[in-house]
This record gives sequence, structure tokens and C-alpha cells, in this order.
Amino acid sequence: MTFRQFAFKNIFRNRNAYAAYFLSSAFSVMIFFTFASFMFHPEVENTPLKNAVKNGMLSAEIIIFVFSFLFVLYSVGTFLKARNNEFGTYMILGISRKQLNGLVFMENMMIGVCSIIMGLFIGFVFLKLFLLMAAKLLMIHSLSFYFPGKAIGLTSISFFILFFCISAFTIGFIRVNKIIELLKGSRKPKKEPKASIVLSMLAGILLLGGYFLAYTANGHTLTMLIVPVILIVTVGTFFFFSQLSVFLIGFLKKNRKFYMKRTNILWISDLSYRIKDNARILFLVSIVSAVAFTSIATLYLWDYQIKNTIETEFIYAFNYFPQKEDENIEKNLKKLESLLEEKNILYEKVTITSIGQKSNETDPYNSYSIMKLSEYNHIGQILGLERIRMKDDEGFIVPQFKEYSEQILEKSLLSKNEIIVKNSNIKIELKGLGKETITPRGLLGTLLVVNDATFSEVEDLGEKEYFYGYFIPNWEKTLDIALKIKDDKDFLGIFWSMAEEYYENKQISGLTLFIGFFVGVIFFIAAGSFLYFRLYADLSQERDKYRNMTKIGMTQGEIKRAVTVQMAVLFFIPYVIAFIHTAFALKPLQMLFSTSIVFPVLKVLIGFLMVQVIYFLILRHRYIKNLLRYIG
Repeated sequence: MTFRQFAFKNIFRNRNAYAAYFLSSAFSVMIFFTFASFMFHPEVENTPLKNAVKNGMLSAEIIIFVFSFLFVLYSVGTFLKARNNEFGTYMILGISRKQLNGLVFMENMMIGVCSIIMGLFIGFVFLKLFLLMAAKLLMIHSLSFYFPGKAIGLTSISFFILFFCISAFTIGFIRVNKIIELLKGSRKPKKEPKASIVLSMLAGILLLGGYFLAYTANGHTLTMLIVPVILIVTVGTFFFFSQLSVFLIGFLKKNRKFYMKRTNILWISDLSYRIKDNARILFLVSIVSAVAFTSIATLYLWDYQIKNTIETEFIYAFNYFPQKEDENIEKNLKKLESLLEEKNILYEKVTITSIGQKSNETDPYNSYSIMKLSEYNHIGQILGLERIRMKDDEGFIVPQFKEYSEQILEKSLLSKNEIIVKNSNIKIELKGLGKETITPRGLLGTLLVVNDATFSEVEDLGEKEYFYGYFIPNWEKTLDIALKIKDDKDFLGIFWSMAEEYYENKQISGLTLFIGFFVGVIFFIAAGSFLYFRLYADLSQERDKYRNMTKIGMTQGEIKRAVTVQMAVLFFIPYVIAFIHTAFALKPLQMLFSTSIVFPVLKVLIGFLMVQVIYFLILRHRYIKNLLRYIG
């Protein structure tokens, strides 16, 4: 048997332990390859988002590469520590340190090259599906299939260098101690884990305090609290796994009725050691998962709320605010209306004729424009607002920003109870504040609505400004018209289109969600793999323990039940903590959206939970199968 064959047989013999590591590495290679394929696609060059796509994909590639490096480095280190017994046997048989290093290097490179080949193969097979998905998310035409030579080259070279460097670097993980120490491996007796009451209480205080600060954050305190809350919750999470969880398990042991029931004594006593030994991994999995969940949920919320945000800020499908010197206003309006009629698109037109009343003061709330009541009621009828009636000397304020209503009420126009129109003796008694805006965000400023008779008295006291809006229920179908008007040089002034704004925002959101989703999934899978590696590191010790338990009458069904409960606790506690972190991290985002974020957040978290359950069942099946293989 050659040295190369020996290395291959070692990998094959340990294939169950290496399976999650190999598949996770191959998945990272696949995502890196597909991102590169999209980045180098010749048709992406012709899209308006080509720079954003390239910059976004390049950033994602760097994140994937760095994370893959750390993931592989940790994985290899874990496997090497679990093979101390095996290395001790080799040394008894006369292997030299140089040969041992060569063996480990060769094994790592074999697995690395195979994962590169597998990742490229799977990526190439699903490349067309990936391109179709990317095109749909980015709202661009379907991307044709092509042979991604540059992507294959970049992926192969990048990951070959990664595996080569790690294979060379991890040789230093091998500690050639006394042979007896290597043969003992992880079988050294362990002290019973104990938790500090003070640190356990500190964990609870930090977590509850961090959650309270996140829950009660508002627009004024949010920016200041972000960093402190992250630090508080992170430290609290570490002490939760290293101290509080061990303390709670000790509390369970004191409940003798529960502790002594069936196989509970077995998994509870073993769980305290497992959690204490793996506190850092459980902490890391919780934080990585929370980052992945929060990032993807935030991106999904952004994408989910785009349409509602656009409708709130723009109100009308088309918003036309012409320049004062524009002589083509009527011509332009007819041109727009004829395009709508050609496509049989129903619309309702609104017009606002306003008289500017600019203040000399620096306070923006004291500048306003006057509009007539009849135009307001016409708009209100279209938008579903309450019809208003006023006397000749009365008026009310319509704020330019809905969220600034209270500020206007407290510090500016309404605090005066009445307004004297500039350059006149006309007094307007203020009767209230409109709760809904009727113009696009910030376009016309604050509006003072007055009776038509009053408006006729003041219309010569300031410069007239005109605004035209077209309310269209199915405005998403007007993109072609919006693009035609955008290229029409006769439209002077401001012309905003809902469809164009939605299209552009949806593209950017789709690109970000697309990248964030796959990067988050890599984090998620890697986090699950960390736990799988730790379970396999102690597999031989677990086999001996359960083999002895069968000799005193423990059945395979009881073994499966005890192992399942223990694995479920180790697997799901970090994700439960991550879910809670995510829920409180996303709570402040509710202030940014006009609709509830509960449903979309639950949708993301339930999706991840379903994936985690499937992942757990697969790993549980493999672990129990390998555990029972050597038990009678």
C-alpha cells in the first residue's frame, strides 16, 4: 500500500466524521462559483445595475472566502484533536513526525480538491436555475446559460490556495506528546462542571437588560443604543452557555422525581458536561445564527415593504411639478394622458394650485403654501379622506411629512392659532391639522388649506405653483410610460413615477436579498456543522459508554431516545437563543414601517426552523447509525 493509498483509506474510514465538513465546504464552493458566474455574465454588463452587481458580488465573494477559511480551519483542528488516539497508534507502529505531517497534509488536500470538484459540478448543474432566480429577483430579462470559464478559474484557484494554506498551517495543530497521552485522547477523567451563581445571575441580567433596551428603543435613542445592546447581549449569551445553562441543569438534577425517571438521569448528567465543554461553540453558533437571521429578515422586510413605502411616499403613479417658466405644461399633460389611454389604463387626475408664503425665519415649519379647499376635497375623495367644510376665514394645515404632525402642532403654525397672510391683512383662523399627506414626500412643503373664496383673495399675493398627480390603482403596469416620459426633454421640472422608483428599489433590494440570503445560508449550515463535529469528536467515547449500558439492560430504543434528547438540546438551544436575539433586534425596525413586521419576520424564522429540523433529523440519523454500529 502506497502512502497516498493509505491517506485515501484514512479518509474513507472516517467518511462519516468528514461528511458534514466535506458537504459544507462543497456548498461554499458552489455558492462562490455561482456568484462568480453571475458577476462575469456577459449580459450583466448591459444592465443599469452592472456596477452594483459587481461590487455586491465581489463583497459577497470576499465574505464567503474569509468565512470558509475560518470554518475549514476550525473543522480541521477539531478533527485532528479527535484523532489523537489514532496518531498514538501510528507512532507505536513507527511513523515519524515528518510522515505524520505529510499524511495529514495529503488527507486535507484530497478532501479539499474533492470538495472543489463537487462544488463546481453542483454549481454548474444548477447554474441555469440560479441565473433564472437571480434575473427574477433583479427584475431583469432572463439571463442565458453560458460556459463560465472565468468563474471556474477564479473558484478553483481561490479554494485550492485556501485548502493548501490551511493544510500547511494545521500541521502545527498536531502535538506529538507522549504516546500514552495520545492514546488516552479525550478519555481523560473530567471534573464535574460547576457554575458560578454570580455569573449565572449576571447572564440573566445582561440578557434581560439588553432585550429591555432593544424593546424600548425609539427614534431618538436607537442610534445610541445599537452598539451597547450588541455588546451587552453578546456577553450575556457567553455567560448563558458557560454558566447559567450549567446552573439550570444542576437545578434539574435536584428535582429527583424528574431526574430519576427512565433515561433522564443519563442525558441530563451527560448534558452538563457537553454544554460546559462546548460553551464556546454554542455561543458562536448562537451569535452567527442571530447575525444570519437578523440580516436576512431585515433584507426581506426591506423587500417586502418596498411597495407600501413607495405608495406612502409618492401617493400618485405620476407626480408632475413643472417649472414656472415651462410653456408646455398642457401639451405634456395631454401627451401623458394619451399614453395612458393607449394602454387602456384608468386614472384620476388631481391638480393643486398653490400660493407660496415663504418665511424669512430659519424655521422650516413657518414656510407654507396656500391651496384651495375644492382641490383638497377632490383629492380627499380619491384618497378616501374625510370631506372638509370651512368658513371664509378658516383654514387647516396639511403637513408635508406625516410623522412630523406633532412637531408642527407644538412649535410652529398651529401654536399661533391664526395666520396673517403675507403682504395682506387677511387673517386665517387655524382649525386643525390634517393627519394624512396629499402630496409626495417633501415636494410642495406644508400646505394651508383655505376656502375657495379666501383663496381668490390671496392668489395674487405670491407666486403660483402647480402640481399634477395621476392616481392609478394598478400603477405597476406604467413602467414603459414612465421611461418614455423620462426621456422626453419637453418635461421640464420634477417628474416622479411610482413604477420607475419601485423598479429601481426592487432591483437593489433583490440584489441585496439575493446575496444576503446565500451568505446567510452558508453561515447557518456552517453553524450546524460545528455542532456535528463536536458530537463526532466524542463518538468513540460515547460508543464505549452505551456499550456498557447495554450490558446492564439498556435497550437500543432507550439509547436512541437519550441521544435524541441530548442532541436536540445541543442543536436547538443556540437557535432558540438566536431567534430571541433576532426578535428583539428587529423590534426597533417597526418604527420604520407603516405596517406590522410580525408576519414577514415569523415567515423568515419559521423557514429557518424548518430547515434546521430537517438538518437535525439527517444528522441525528447518521450519528445514531454510527453509534449503534459498534454496540451489540
